Amino acid sequence: MYSVYWIKYKEHTDPHSEGYIGVSKEPLRRFKEHKNSKDNNKIKSAIKNGADIEILFDNLSITEALELEKSYRPKELIGWNICEGGQLPPSKKGYKYKEGKQILVGEHRTIFQKDSAKKHSERMKGNVPWNKGKNGFKGPIKSCVYKGINFNSRTEAAKYFGVSVSAVTLWIKKHHSRGE
Repeated sequence: MYSVYWIKYKEHTDPHSEGYIGVSKEPLRRFKEHKNSKDNNKIKSAIKNGADIEILFDNLSITEALELEKSYRPKELIGWNICEGGQLPPSKKGYKYKEGKQILVGEHRTIFQKDSAKKHSERMKGNVPWNKGKNGFKGPIKSCVYKGINFNSRTEAAKYFGVSVSAVTLWIKKHHSRGE
C-alpha cells in the first residue's frame, strides 16, 4: 500500500502550493533519502533547516496515490517539486542498457574503454582548462519566454516565479522542443 506525504515547514498551511508532495510505500525511508538527495537540493536544504514530513493519506493503491499527487501538483515547479505529480519517478533501477552502453568502472571496464581513457588523458596533458581563472558569465544577456511571459533574462524569470535559473532553463528546453 502507498502513502502520499508532504515535506514542509511548520508554518506551511497549503499543500497545494508549499513544500514537497510525494508518493511512497515507505514514506519515512523516502524522507531519509530526500535528506541525502543529490537530485533536489531544495528539499535537502529544507530538511536541514527544519522541514518535516506529514503523511496526508495512507493505505492507497498506486493509482489512487498517483491521482492524489497529481491533484496537488498538476504541473511542474510547484512548491519544491520539480516535476508534475502523478507519475512514477524516472528511476534507472531495472533499466536495460543497450549492449556496449553500460557505464563500467574500475576493473570492469572493457579494454576499449581503458584504452580510450588513456588516449584522452594523454591528449589533455599540459592543456589549461577552458575555464581556468574565469569567474562569472561575461556573454550577452538573452531574453526568454517563460510560461508565456517575456523576460529580459532567465535570472529575471527565476526571481519573478521564485524558482532557480536551472528550473527556468529546464522548462524552456522542455517546452521549446515541443514547439510551444
